Amino acid sequence: MRSALIVLAFVATLAVPALASAHILHSNGTWTYRYLTRSNTTDCGGGTGGGDPLNVLFWQYGEGNRMNSHAEADSDWGHYSGTVPRSHDYICGDSDGCVGCYTVNDHLDFDDQEGHGSWYTGTRSHFRLWYAPHGHDSIVDKWSTIDVHHEKIVFSTNVHQIDEDWETWEYHFSSEMASHHNWWYDYWARQGYQYLKGFYDDGAITRVGGLHDGVY
Repeated sequence: MRSALIVLAFVATLAVPALASAHILHSNGTWTYRYLTRSNTTDCGGGTGGGDPLNVLFWQYGEGNRMNSHAEADSDWGHYSGTVPRSHDYICGDSDGCVGCYTVNDHLDFDDQEGHGSWYTGTRSHFRLWYAPHGHDSIVDKWSTIDVHHEKIVFSTNVHQIDEDWETWEYHFSSEMASHHNWWYDYWARQGYQYLKGFYDDGAITRVGGLHDGVY
């Protein structure tokens, strides 16, 4: 099995495979981006390291600020105190002018939310949110992505340890969004499953549409 720590090609379910693009193509469903978050930009260039899987993608009208607001309003998740300690990760992206150069558009997560518990209780569900690392001018093509997971907090070190399968919370969060947004669980597939930080991830990415009740 090829490691998920390299750039991977994703193909939409039932789509005809095509040559991998440097960014998401909604014309044929083929897209690429680094599957795992990175703790620093050096990891983006070297293809090593890696943290959480980017397991939900807000696709079409999925601009990050809008989806940040909708996630809070349309689910049981929300923003929390800025005094709570946070760790941050990068998402790696290239550009049309330098396809495959995954240090060109490296973005740090710009916000995060929690639900079903809290940092103060020691266990919670949590996600970080990233803008697309490859920009699009058209509103319909804008997208963002998150790394949904459940964790326990070791207060003595402020280490956040994954304690449940990634799939459990990918499904949980995205299905909550389905009350107002189009939802396709495990819509995009990659090559194989794996255990990340000791817990199962099936390697498939859930798609949540950006329109709210069909309206931008």
